[in-house]
Amino acid sequence: MESRRRHTEQIETERPIIKKLNVLFRNDDDSDEEDDNYDANDIDWNQEGVSAITENTYLKSICVNRWQSEVDDEANANNAKALLQAVSNNRSIRHFTMNGDIIQSEDMMEVLSPCLQHNNVLTFEVDCFDLTAKSVLHLSSALSKGKSLRKFTLDNSCGDVGDKLAFQLVASLESHTNLKELKLDFAFDPVEGYNYCIKLGNLLRQSLSKLEVLHLNYSVIDEKGAIALGSGLENSARLKKLSLRRIKSITSTGWIAIFQGLTTPQSSLEELDLYDNTFNDDASASLAKIKSLQSLNLSNVKSNSWRSLLAPLLNSTDSVLDKLVLRNSNIDDEGLTGLVDILGNNSSLRELTLGENRSTFTRAGMVSLIRYLGNPSSLLEHVDLSGDHRSGSIINDELAGTLASALRTNTKLKKLNLTNNYRIRPGGWLTFFNTLRNSTLSLEELCLSGNLIDDNGATSIANASASLCSLKVLRLSCNRFISPVGLRAISTLLQQPNSCLSELNVYVNDSAVNDEEVVNFANLLVGNLHLKSLYLGQYSHTNTLPSNLTSRGWDALANTLCNRSCIESIYDSNHTLESVLYSNNDPCLPPDLASFLIMNENYDNKFEVARQKIIQYHFLNGEDNTEEFLGMELGVIPHALGWTGRDDTGHSVLYQLVRCMPSLFELERMKVKATPGMKRKLDA
Repeated sequence: MESRRRHTEQIETERPIIKKLNVLFRNDDDSDEEDDNYDANDIDWNQEGVSAITENTYLKSICVNRWQSEVDDEANANNAKALLQAVSNNRSIRHFTMNGDIIQSEDMMEVLSPCLQHNNVLTFEVDCFDLTAKSVLHLSSALSKGKSLRKFTLDNSCGDVGDKLAFQLVASLESHTNLKELKLDFAFDPVEGYNYCIKLGNLLRQSLSKLEVLHLNYSVIDEKGAIALGSGLENSARLKKLSLRRIKSITSTGWIAIFQGLTTPQSSLEELDLYDNTFNDDASASLAKIKSLQSLNLSNVKSNSWRSLLAPLLNSTDSVLDKLVLRNSNIDDEGLTGLVDILGNNSSLRELTLGENRSTFTRAGMVSLIRYLGNPSSLLEHVDLSGDHRSGSIINDELAGTLASALRTNTKLKKLNLTNNYRIRPGGWLTFFNTLRNSTLSLEELCLSGNLIDDNGATSIANASASLCSLKVLRLSCNRFISPVGLRAISTLLQQPNSCLSELNVYVNDSAVNDEEVVNFANLLVGNLHLKSLYLGQYSHTNTLPSNLTSRGWDALANTLCNRSCIESIYDSNHTLESVLYSNNDPCLPPDLASFLIMNENYDNKFEVARQKIIQYHFLNGEDNTEEFLGMELGVIPHALGWTGRDDTGHSVLYQLVRCMPSLFELERMKVKATPGMKRKLDA
């Protein structure tokens, strides 16, 4: 149960380094009783929440996650409520996030609502919970009495708000004039979304409004509501991002009203997300007139003529569209070749996503795009050609070789996503990377997850390192044919003198990630100043990490992050690595390793990280280690004492020093002038 104690220790008031806390509730049925997985139900929040959260002045951010379908009993519900009460009483927390309702919605909002009145909370996000009428009333009342919010998120995934309650909730936000990001994903029944859109329109029109981001995903907006929203958008000069995902209730008339509201001279919208919507050619024509757009997501959108939709957006001389996402759209060969033709006259587009489109275009369409990537005039910097996880991609061995040949002379491309291209066989990947050797390609991010790369392919990646020296992100997860031999080859990328890798995902399969390979990575991380994330696996509440990985591997990583043999070894340890799992909640990790990762993450100044580790892990024995100060020159000691007592972390050590070196504070001795260059000695 060490990990459970570790999470309790992380929130103690004498640990100022903990500025962000993740709390996890889960079902007892998710694993065996003897496992070491963290469960917030095991903490007595009535006791520890009051002392560690309510009175904590360092805690700035708290995230509460639920991995359980419901609270099992009244005792757990009361315990969870105590945690929320402690959060509500705290005055230092600026950012609160909750995923799922750990207690009933109305009780949760009744307990949490007061924190919105303190005018301390800047971010309030609640996702995936059952919003009821009573909880809306609690929340609306608290919001109307506050004014501090910068970001407010309410994702009502299961529940029924209704237009009137939504109107009341939006109205309560009017006092938060500094609100910059608003996300309201409501579920309505019956279909009615008019009055709350009027209030949203008024909110957008306010002269003092600072709203820059608006999400209304999966909401109910009828035709009247869309017209009202469009009217508000006409004067929303500050709005930069609008997300309207999967709103099936908006008619083509409504879409035209919204798009026209974004074409006014006052509009400065930069990002528009229209994922999984349907509109006709007239609405498409209105969309194409939005000239300020820099990013447009048309994934799952079906168009009768992609050329007629995209040409006005990309072909004009004043186009600023930088990012275009067409994932799982119905773009076919004609549309893709038309897009390539348009790109020949475009000077703005830098990012193109065409993932999961195998069922629509064929080899001919892909060849036209590959040829464009090999053209010196190509300006694309980020290309996503990922496949569907079920059906893969149109790219096979032949096209993979053609793509590699085109990329050899490409000097613009920075990011390439080839995830789930499992029609490319192991030999095809070997050819792909061998072709890239000694090329001018300067990739910074390469995503190869979910493919059939084997050990030979992994070795070819390492051999192409001269052409991958600019690589910062390499993702190889779920390449099940890579064994420890392949991982050993990949690890050599960390040894390259010009390597700037900051993220490396090597969780290819359970059997490949073993102690020997983790120890090897740990050794290579000594002195590495770039790698922040080494993903060895993904924690799940239903299973643990790779079965071949034991305490030997974890201990090697921990020792690399903090070698406690002496002060010098701690100082020379790795202070850069911040994560070894996908999840930010690391309940499976040994306490020491988790603590070191948190230290590395919480401080950008790595000298301060070294100081924290030295104080906490070298001076644990109190008087036994104060001898480090005995041989110092007299002029150095004040600086050393200041270094030690800079904050609460070093106060205990400073106290021990004062007790062990009383002669430093005797007035008559302080008057004696020390001989320059001579070391001071203490009387026995």
